[in-house]
Amino acid sequence: MTIVVLDTNVILAALISQKGSSYRLLELGASGKLEIFSSPELIAELMRVLLNELKSDRQEADAAVQKLLLFVKITVPKTRILAVDRDPDDNKVLECAASVDAEFVASWDPDLLSLEKFGKIKITNPGKLLALLKKA
Repeated sequence: MTIVVLDTNVILAALISQKGSSYRLLELGASGKLEIFSSPELIAELMRVLLNELKSDRQEADAAVQKLLLFVKITVPKTRILAVDRDPDDNKVLECAASVDAEFVASWDPDLLSLEKFGKIKITNPGKLLALLKKA
């Protein structure tokens, strides 16, 4: 099965709209067609954004995260990565992906997307990832 790490911005896009490619990736994970991983740091970032930037109340944010945790697997990265200088938080996504030997990282973040690859991990946006998965 294909192993993917979704950047926080992809999960947020999926939570905001159930129409786009970000939401489709979550659907594939929920149906067992993709193996999606996250980390405690990425889940904490998601909670922070839901509460502070999107102004969700605690109950809504908790419910959203609990729904994700029904199918998103959690890993605790052991190695720190310093590949993105401009936004060090982006390194957390790469740390998670490297720790599970992910094939893909899906992100809307320009700093991550500009890397295109990190080792064997392909970094792409959700729409392009869906197209790649259809070809496989």
